[in-house]
Amino acid sequence: MRTVVTYSHIELPVLAWGLDSIRSFIPWAKEHGRRAFIVSDLIYDDFGYHSRVSQLLKTAGIDSIIFSDISYKNDYEDIIRMVEVYRASRSDILVGLGGSNALTIASIIASSCGKEERLSLMMRNKPDTPGRPCAKIPVAFRVPYLFSDRVFLRTGDASACFVNLADSPSIVIADSYFLQSMPHKTAASMMISIVADCVSAILEPELSAFYRAFAMESLRIAGKICEKSIITDSENELESLRSFQLDAGILSSLALSSYYPVVSVLSSALYSVAGISRSWANSVFFSNFILNVSDSSFSALGAACEALGLIGLDEDIAASELSRFVISLVERAGFAIRLRDFGISREQLEAAVVLASSTGCDQSLLTDIAARSW
Repeated sequence: MRTVVTYSHIELPVLAWGLDSIRSFIPWAKEHGRRAFIVSDLIYDDFGYHSRVSQLLKTAGIDSIIFSDISYKNDYEDIIRMVEVYRASRSDILVGLGGSNALTIASIIASSCGKEERLSLMMRNKPDTPGRPCAKIPVAFRVPYLFSDRVFLRTGDASACFVNLADSPSIVIADSYFLQSMPHKTAASMMISIVADCVSAILEPELSAFYRAFAMESLRIAGKICEKSIITDSENELESLRSFQLDAGILSSLALSSYYPVVSVLSSALYSVAGISRSWANSVFFSNFILNVSDSSFSALGAACEALGLIGLDEDIAASELSRFVISLVERAGFAIRLRDFGISREQLEAAVVLASSTGCDQSLLTDIAARSW
């Protein structure tokens, strides 16, 4: 078990990762409650994930309820419904088991303490009292806002906001056991998107050196395994890459703890509108976004390229070369590089732009990125 502890004024939750790190869940759960509400996607029952977690809880003397009535269209009204179900369950621990969607829902419910009025306040301000204990168990190595104190939530047909999460007792358990169900293409798209996440973070001038270091280290790992993750079809080789993919993913999540890149907001909005993979959309948007960066960002791009192993580039061509690099990875992974080739209509894309801009993102920039990507 590896643990992230307090660094200066920055506090991060307890973090355990690596094979069999799920066992660290038992003492944590015993300390925080006697009944757990597990938010998860139904599909993961087929892989035995639900039974693995509920059996561990039972061993610890903790009852559990599995709630899997979730979908990509979760919005404010949906969250209210789930808050009511949680409140009726009389549970004291939240567990998110799944991808970004399940983990986000679990975080919001935990912060709300099962109270609708508190959820409403969270849309404006950070709660000044702790939420319920929340454990997050990702089944993917890319969960960009795993450590963030705010999350994207659709609030209407054309509106969205960032919900402020409470400071709650929490643990993140990134056990490679829960990555075994991940299809090869999904892993490939996540690996490409980690590159997009980290470069976007490095380009943010307000990002502290602490978080920038996480992004750079993630890129160094990605530079060594990204292409191999995409082109190999050997199960044994893919299995050997899992721990490196997990490390790259955890580090990129830490890098984005305090920052939402514009391309990530747009991909979240498109996911909410059309249910399209956030990782794939993020990669396509990013390859166009970096062509919009200002001259002042060239040195940061150069550092990112060097971390990825793209050396010997002049600063003034770093953006275009990095764009080509990401697009080539997308093509080699067998994905479409235009949104229209994936069945996304102009109307859906325009709706996603409106949704993303309602959070405060620059609408003209969003429109430009969307137009280039369609």
